[in-house]
Amino acid sequence: MEMTPYDYTLIANLNLTIRVERFRIMDPGFGEPLALTDIPYTQVQLTEDDMAALILGANAMAENVTLYVKAKAPVLSADQLVAVHAALQQALTTLLDHLPDTAFQRDHVQVLHPADPENRASGLNSYVHVVDDGAFQTKIYLTYMPTILSSIRIFPIRPGAVINDYSILTY
Repeated sequence: MEMTPYDYTLIANLNLTIRVERFRIMDPGFGEPLALTDIPYTQVQLTEDDMAALILGANAMAENVTLYVKAKAPVLSADQLVAVHAALQQALTTLLDHLPDTAFQRDHVQVLHPADPENRASGLNSYVHVVDDGAFQTKIYLTYMPTILSSIRIFPIRPGAVINDYSILTY
């Protein structure tokens, strides 16, 4: 993790899509447990305040955050978002905490498109975070561009701001 004298992660550009699926785990008392779909594979659309809360919860500060949302795909409802919020927070925190860890990247991150060293705005990675509490299994899918961390200190443009520039890109 990129540590500063202020002890937070510096994010230059966080370009990502978030997808969630959740299963209710039922044990019939014999054989394998059953996994019944509670939330089908669905995209997440967050307000700037929701995203700022996640980034703050991950002990980070961001210059630019872009959330990509598919126009004609289902979006998580407010109630569903509440149900998976803790898993979403764990997923983002785990990813940001382990970005510089090459062993974590090798074992837990799938490279969908390799980054071009000449072009910071290239590459695409996928990280799947699974939270299983016995009653539910929640999978958080984070697809992101790998050039996230900043090498310079980031100052908030507004007092108390966690994200300086937030946008939702619909495609």
